[in-house]
Amino acid sequence: MVGGFSESKMIQHAIRSSFPNVKVVIPREAGLVVLKGAVLFGHSPSSVSQRVCKNTYGVDKAVPFDNDKHDIRKKIDREGRPLCNDVFDKYVEIGQYVALNEATTDQSYVPITENQTSSGVAIYASTQKSPMYVTDDGCVKIGYVRDKILDKSVPREERSVLVSMRFGGTEIEVTAKEERTGNDTKAIVNFLG
Repeated sequence: MVGGFSESKMIQHAIRSSFPNVKVVIPREAGLVVLKGAVLFGHSPSSVSQRVCKNTYGVDKAVPFDNDKHDIRKKIDREGRPLCNDVFDKYVEIGQYVALNEATTDQSYVPITENQTSSGVAIYASTQKSPMYVTDDGCVKIGYVRDKILDKSVPREERSVLVSMRFGGTEIEVTAKEERTGNDTKAIVNFLG
C-alpha cells in the first residue's frame, strides 16, 4: 500500500481483515512513495515504457444503419441515407498495453452531409471492454477536437479526416488531420483519469 492513508493503522487493519489471504506490503514512508514516483517520472519519463489502459478509448461515429445490428432509436437520416448515430468507434480497450508515445492506426472519417463545412471528433472513455454506443453505461465524453473548415467544393467522400491517438505517459494526444490538405488539429486529454 502506498500514499498518505497507507500509514493509518486503522486502514492497514481494515485492508488486512478484508483480504486475509493477501500479503499486504507497506513500504517505509508510504506517504512519500507516490510523490517520489512522480518526481522520478518527471526526471526520467522513459522509466515507464508502457501502461495498461484503465478504460476503453474511442470516438463518436455515424455508420450506415443495419437493421439486424443497430438500435432503431439511434437511426437518423442524412440526405436519404439511413445512419446509426452515437456508435462507439474503439481505438484501444480496457486492459490493453500501450507503449509510451505509441500512436494508434489512423482511422478515416468523412462528413455525413454534402453541406458539412467543419468536422469534429468527440473522444470517449468507457469502463466497458466493447461498448456499442457512446451513450452506453460507463461511457463518458473526455474531449473534443474541432477540425478546420472543410472545402464544400470538394465532394464529401474526398473530405476525409484521419484521426489518431498517441498515448504519451499521462496524456492522450488526439490528432484530426484533413487528408487532402494535411491540415491538422490536436487536443490533449487525460490518460490517467
